[in-house]
Amino acid sequence: MDDLPTHYQGSRGATEIATMPHSYLLNAHDKLVRDGDPARRPEILAMARQITRNNEAYAEAEAAKAQMEQGA
Repeated sequence: MDDLPTHYQGSRGATEIATMPHSYLLNAHDKLVRDGDPARRPEILAMARQITRNNEAYAEAEAAKAQMEQGA
Protein backbone atom coordinates (compact mmCIF):
# COMPACT_ATOMS: atom_id res chain seq x y z
CA MET A 1 0.00 0.00 0.00
CA ASP A 2 3.00 2.30 -0.05
CA ASP A 3 2.28 3.18 -3.67
CA LEU A 4 -0.85 5.14 -2.71
CA PRO A 5 -1.05 8.76 -3.82
CA THR A 6 0.05 11.49 -1.43
CA HIS A 7 -2.23 14.16 -2.90
CA TYR A 8 -5.97 14.56 -3.39
CA GLN A 9 -7.00 16.11 -6.70
CA GLY A 10 -9.83 18.40 -5.65
CA SER A 11 -11.61 21.32 -7.27
CA ARG A 12 -8.99 23.66 -5.81
CA GLY A 13 -6.09 21.63 -7.19
CA ALA A 14 -3.80 19.09 -5.59
CA THR A 15 -3.79 18.98 -1.78
CA GLU A 16 -1.44 16.86 0.31
CA ILE A 17 -3.60 14.28 2.09
CA ALA A 18 -1.46 14.21 5.25
CA THR A 19 -1.92 17.95 5.81
CA MET A 20 -5.64 18.23 5.07
CA PRO A 21 -7.81 19.43 7.97
CA HIS A 22 -9.62 16.37 9.32
CA SER A 23 -13.13 17.66 8.54
CA TYR A 24 -12.10 18.48 4.94
CA LEU A 25 -10.46 15.06 4.63
CA LEU A 26 -13.64 13.32 5.80
CA ASN A 27 -15.84 15.30 3.41
CA ALA A 28 -13.53 14.76 0.43
CA HIS A 29 -13.28 11.03 1.20
CA ASP A 30 -17.06 10.72 1.46
CA LYS A 31 -17.52 12.56 -1.85
CA LEU A 32 -15.13 10.26 -3.66
CA VAL A 33 -16.87 7.21 -2.19
CA ARG A 34 -20.27 8.56 -3.28
CA ASP A 35 -19.00 9.31 -6.79
CA GLY A 36 -17.78 5.73 -7.13
CA ASP A 37 -15.14 6.45 -9.79
CA PRO A 38 -12.85 3.40 -9.87
CA ALA A 39 -9.95 5.56 -11.08
CA ARG A 40 -10.08 7.44 -7.75
CA ARG A 41 -9.84 4.25 -5.65
CA PRO A 42 -6.16 4.84 -4.76
CA GLU A 43 -7.03 8.31 -3.43
CA ILE A 44 -9.90 6.84 -1.40
CA LEU A 45 -7.56 4.26 0.15
CA ALA A 46 -4.90 6.87 0.92
CA MET A 47 -7.50 9.12 2.53
CA ALA A 48 -8.94 6.23 4.56
CA ARG A 49 -5.45 5.44 5.84
CA GLN A 50 -4.94 9.07 6.89
CA ILE A 51 -8.37 9.19 8.58
CA THR A 52 -7.38 6.10 10.60
CA ARG A 53 -4.09 7.72 11.58
CA ASN A 54 -5.86 10.92 12.62
CA ASN A 55 -8.40 9.00 14.68
CA GLU A 56 -5.65 7.02 16.42
CA ALA A 57 -3.69 10.19 17.20
CA TYR A 58 -6.83 11.83 18.59
CA ALA A 59 -7.58 8.80 20.78
CA GLU A 60 -4.01 8.80 22.11
CA ALA A 61 -4.18 12.51 22.87
CA GLU A 62 -7.49 12.08 24.69
CA ALA A 63 -6.08 9.19 26.74
CA ALA A 64 -3.02 11.26 27.70
CA LYS A 65 -5.27 14.18 28.63
CA ALA A 66 -7.41 11.92 30.83
CA GLN A 67 -4.31 10.55 32.58
CA MET A 68 -3.04 14.06 33.27
CA GLU A 69 -6.41 15.11 34.67
CA GLN A 70 -6.49 12.09 36.98
CA GLY A 71 -3.01 12.85 38.25
CA ALA A 72 -3.76 16.51 38.93
